[in-house]
Amino acid sequence: MTHYNNHNKENITSNRKIIAIQADAISSLRLEEDSTILIMNELLRRGHSIFWYLPKDLCILDGILKAEGFFIINPIDQDSQALDLSAYSVDTESYEIINLNDVDMILIRQDPPFDMNYIYSLQLLSTIQERVRIVNNPRSLLIFGEKLIPCYIENGKYMPNTLITDDIKHVKAFLAQHSTEDLSTRTTKRFITDDRLSNKPIILKNLWGYSGIGIKKVTKADEIEIFMANNVMCNPVVAQEFLPQIVKGDVRVTIMDGEVICAISRIPAPGAFISNLYAGATAIALNSLDARSAEICKAVGEFLLKHDIFLAGVDIIDGFLIEVNITSVGAITHSNHVHGKNLEKILVDKLEAKML
Repeated sequence: MTHYNNHNKENITSNRKIIAIQADAISSLRLEEDSTILIMNELLRRGHSIFWYLPKDLCILDGILKAEGFFIINPIDQDSQALDLSAYSVDTESYEIINLNDVDMILIRQDPPFDMNYIYSLQLLSTIQERVRIVNNPRSLLIFGEKLIPCYIENGKYMPNTLITDDIKHVKAFLAQHSTEDLSTRTTKRFITDDRLSNKPIILKNLWGYSGIGIKKVTKADEIEIFMANNVMCNPVVAQEFLPQIVKGDVRVTIMDGEVICAISRIPAPGAFISNLYAGATAIALNSLDARSAEICKAVGEFLLKHDIFLAGVDIIDGFLIEVNITSVGAITHSNHVHGKNLEKILVDKLEAKML
């Protein structure tokens, strides 16, 4: 195969760009709802060239960052029940190695976990980000964890009562001491300093967890011990006060280039408290944000612009900022369905403007 020779910058028009997508194997994706495929298809429809590679296929040779992967020629049918890659002019038996300095843009779209392999790929990409536009900025992804970003927004002003630690004794103390104030009247966050025991649950999750996996609601110290013992990710733990209003849904806001583009509410399944769509939650359209959520998103948008984070998904529960998703931001397909929009067109419009 000689795809690369046909796709270099000298052989394409000024309007046609080469976009490399760093992502998981296409065969592992949920085609019908995957946001990366949606974005890629829109880029292909506009005549751009797509080079798909996996993070493990990055390498540096004599200071030059390269990737081994393949070009995708035609949009992929997301309604297809069985993916036949050959139908899209993809020859996965004959990968090519390209110099990533020669592409116009790289989209980082692999899913977490945010482990050492993820970090390694970001470190490699950081070596070329002064020459190639990379979305999102790999150095920002290295610095700002999704569950840590709320700490940066006005010194944690919008967070619920939260503890991040790797020490089980602090988690147990948080369970015993976390605030039992009425959330509607609370203006500051603090730990209770007396010996009162709370019968309210707290939420435990892995700092680098994703997709609602492993989130637990606990009320007893022994449940904390079980959670920590089964913490196979060996991550620090996020302990957070349980917000009962989650049963009515959270708010997921899609932000592009600092601007609020769309919002949905994700309603947990009956009897559940996890609002992740992959965990069975249902999406409904939100046509406007309440004043508190709008204030949060304005502050988050300013932070994202400052740190060159183009695409983000902001999660809000009952007026509290829970996390800011900046790795492989999803929910675009679900937002399209409930709003009747094509967010990928807005996103690609903005990406094209950055490649001019």
